[in-house]
Amino acid sequence: MKKTLKSLASLVIVLAFFSVCFYTASSKLDSLDNSPVNSYVKKKDGITVHFFDVGQGDCEFVEFPNGECMIIDASTDSYSETIISKVENLGYSKIDYAVATHPHDDHIGALDNVVEHFEIGEFYMPDVSTSSKCYNDLITVLNEKNIEVSTAESGVTILNGGDLLVEILSPADKTYSDSNDYSAVVKITYKDNSFIFMGDAQSTVENQLVDNYGDYIDADVLKVGHHGSSSSSSEEFLSAVTPKFAVISCGEDNPYDHPNEDAVNRLEKSGAEIYCTDECSSIAVNCDGSDNFDITFE
Repeated sequence: MKKTLKSLASLVIVLAFFSVCFYTASSKLDSLDNSPVNSYVKKKDGITVHFFDVGQGDCEFVEFPNGECMIIDASTDSYSETIISKVENLGYSKIDYAVATHPHDDHIGALDNVVEHFEIGEFYMPDVSTSSKCYNDLITVLNEKNIEVSTAESGVTILNGGDLLVEILSPADKTYSDSNDYSAVVKITYKDNSFIFMGDAQSTVENQLVDNYGDYIDADVLKVGHHGSSSSSSEEFLSAVTPKFAVISCGEDNPYDHPNEDAVNRLEKSGAEIYCTDECSSIAVNCDGSDNFDITFE
């Protein structure tokens, strides 16, 4: 009888041990992160656009509501570490969509390092080249990573997913006299809200956009063309866009006097709230698709 009790006690101890082990293993499995490649814990609903403070250059990073992301330009080479760190701090290891608006150093200078550092999904760039080192460096790393380059031009749709649409409105020509006008102009629409990113496109392109698209270029947020130069933000263009918010990416005490006073006056006259990276540092604009905007400085 005593042997039976001892055996029963031993069996209970063994069962209890395996029960604890199973519970512990189950708890660990439940705690594993089953999120996709980008493990970013979403802070806000909707879409968030970060206008990084990258001196006299451009770099925008977009967090889409579907968990994907996009980078538009990447300033100069000296901001490589800054841009990579900012993207990583947001929780991303993959950039789903990358757009090089045009091959000028202040827009693609750090893009080779960004492409080398992150996994890249789709890459877009207009059909225009230069002999600059930063352009050649970018092409080299794209080739090394076997990343196909899609032509950024009017009529291209990058993403179309229900409430979310990302498309390229320009360039529409192949014979611009100013290389800035080859800039890929990107429009992002999320439900009832939209953003337009002008790269360095100037009045020539602005006039084309008005002629080709009319009220379709109406947008809530305008990334102002060419760092707010005098050749950007014409009255006719702003009348079609009617931006609520205008963001100008420029460096403090830059040698070009950007943003230009006349351009700023035209933006103010349009009714837009103006934010400049040289004064505000990095700027984040979040919206839920129904005219609820949250603007923060990072």
